[in-house]
Amino acid sequence: MKKIVLFVASVLLLASCQEQKLIEKGFARAAEQYELMYEATPLGMYPRTVNNSGETRLIGAEPLKSGANWTNGFYPGTLWMLYAHTGDVQWKVKAEKVTRALEVQKDQIYHHDIGFIIMASFGKAYEYCPSEYYKNIIVHSANSQLARYSEITGTTKSWDSWVSRGGTYRTDYPVIIDNLMNLDLLFKAYELTGDEKFLKPALSHADKTMANHIREDGSAFHLVAYNPETGEVDARKTSQGFSDSSAWSRGQAWAIYGFTICYRFTKKPEYLATAVKAADFFINHKNLPEDFVPYWDFNIGEFTDYEWAYDPNRFEEEPRDASAAAAVASALLELKNYVADPAKAQQYRNAAVKMLTSLASPAYMAEKGENNYFLLKHSVASVPHNSSIDKPEAYADYYFLEALLKLKNDR
Repeated sequence: MKKIVLFVASVLLLASCQEQKLIEKGFARAAEQYELMYEATPLGMYPRTVNNSGETRLIGAEPLKSGANWTNGFYPGTLWMLYAHTGDVQWKVKAEKVTRALEVQKDQIYHHDIGFIIMASFGKAYEYCPSEYYKNIIVHSANSQLARYSEITGTTKSWDSWVSRGGTYRTDYPVIIDNLMNLDLLFKAYELTGDEKFLKPALSHADKTMANHIREDGSAFHLVAYNPETGEVDARKTSQGFSDSSAWSRGQAWAIYGFTICYRFTKKPEYLATAVKAADFFINHKNLPEDFVPYWDFNIGEFTDYEWAYDPNRFEEEPRDASAAAAVASALLELKNYVADPAKAQQYRNAAVKMLTSLASPAYMAEKGENNYFLLKHSVASVPHNSSIDKPEAYADYYFLEALLKLKNDR
């Protein structure tokens, strides 16, 4: 019996050491890359990805009607997490500068992504260095987000309109699964103020998403179109996924993470159940590769309800989406703390560690000075739009480091 105990203890110690190496490796490389990124990036510009020309795509701080700057918060957020891990004040100084330059976004009402922008930047700033300034920006921004909420649909409108890739369908009230992540801003504003004007729209949007986006098997429709006059669902479509019926990988990540956020703030069991259902779909799917970094969609070639120029011979291997794996790993390392079943919690932790281990390997993590100073390779913005395919993405780096911090605090 004593030998068994000693063996188990040695196995656990080995696993702990391997995890520590994983965390240190990820942050050490991130520090190298983002030191170079900071030096190369003008203040007020935010790196998003790499263009086909090989140049870093930089987005300005100003609100854009196109929504192209939904990623602007991830660069400052990454700098904040480097400060959180290292305690090195240089990262705090850098993070403060690029975060403050984003203040102009507090009045953004053109699209739903003010939540992504503000919580990844000012939200991280408030988490690590609480101040009235950061708090006020969060609350102000939440008020701006309310401008897109409709009492009729009970949801926050994502974009002002949307047309399917083939032009056969148009809606003036699209809501995408990504929008669930923006509820973080409303929940945080409610937590900071106690004002229910933030809570009620967040709860309503979460409930509508649960009812109208999540399929019976736990997968998520990407886009739900509402009738703005009646509030009824008009259609269920996709913008970035393979088809209307498929499960777009990063959309599934948003579903897992989004309902985890909803449960964090509300402790409503139905949100936890939905997060679990979505997570189980992802980690148990027959098409999830062995390294747990998904292809860009779980159902490529399996359905016919698509309107883009799908060519099954275009890629030698369908592109992976490292950003989806990073976001899911971060979500699972939080979700594991909420489930009652220890075996389920361990399953989620193991899956997250497997994803992070894969992402930290040479197959996905860039060498110093490469990849235009982004940390992770092999993400996808949208294959149907031919946008940023097999490229680095700022949000992949952000969620990877966030997951590593969660793993660090779970040991």
